[in-house]
Amino acid sequence: GVPYVWTSARVFQILGSDETTYLPRAIQCPTGVGAKKSVERGERGIYFLGRDGNLWRLQGSNAVNISDQGHYALFHGVTQNGIAPLNTAAAALATAAGAWHNNRLYFTYASGNASTPNAMLVIDERTETWYRDSRALRCLHYDRLGKMLVGSSGSTGKVWQLDSGTTDEGAGIAVTIQTRDE
Repeated sequence: GVPYVWTSARVFQILGSDETTYLPRAIQCPTGVGAKKSVERGERGIYFLGRDGNLWRLQGSNAVNISDQGHYALFHGVTQNGIAPLNTAAAALATAAGAWHNNRLYFTYASGNASTPNAMLVIDERTETWYRDSRALRCLHYDRLGKMLVGSSGSTGKVWQLDSGTTDEGAGIAVTIQTRDE
C-alpha cells in the first residue's frame, strides 16, 4: 500500500495523502534500478536488480543487498562451478526481468558476454534457497486470472508455462490474447 518510485539513480518512497501533498523521500539504498522489468513484489518485500548489478530486497524504507547471500560470485563477475556471472553491462542489466509466483521470485538475466537473458535464477522465500533454471527466457509474466507463470523464449519464440502451483513441466502452451478497454 506504500507507493515507490524507481529511477536509475535512487529509489523514493512517496509520502502524502493526495496529489497536493505528495512528497518523495529517498530510501536507504545506494543505487537506483538497473532493470525496470526486474521490480517485483514478494511476501518479504519488493525485489529489484540495482544499477550496481546487485539484487536488492526493499523492506519499508530500507533496501537489503541479498545478492551477497550465497551467490556473491554470480553478481560480482566471478565464474563459479561452471556458471557464468551476471553480465553487468548497462544494456544487459536493462533486459533482466522478474516475476513473483508461488512464494518464489523468478529472475531471468544475461550472463557472461550475452546481451539478452540466457539464464534464470529462482529464489524460494519459504526456505531462503536459490537455484538455477536452465530455461533462457527473455520475459516473464504472472497471469493472475489463470494463476500461472509464463515466460517467452528468446531462441524459439515459444511461450512456456513455468509453474502452475502443482507442476513445472516446461511444456509449450497456447496463448489467447483478450483485449479490453480500461
